[in-house]
Amino acid sequence: MALKACTVVIHDLNKTEHALDVTAETLYEAVAQALAALRVNDWVGEIGCGLTTATVRARHPEVTHIVKNPGL
Repeated sequence: MALKACTVVIHDLNKTEHALDVTAETLYEAVAQALAALRVNDWVGEIGCGLTTATVRARHPEVTHIVKNPGL
């Protein structure tokens, strides 16, 4: 697969929305990169395992994927 520029949006348990730009080959790789980046920031609230929805917007062509309850 080719690398795609993606914007990943994840809400923490405080309902704060966090959006990150990543480059990934797959949908789940994009979510994993975003989670790894968020977890090292003190200002990000707890992200619930199995309680979080991640939205991935892939560009060129732009496509939006919503992954509900991916076991995060």
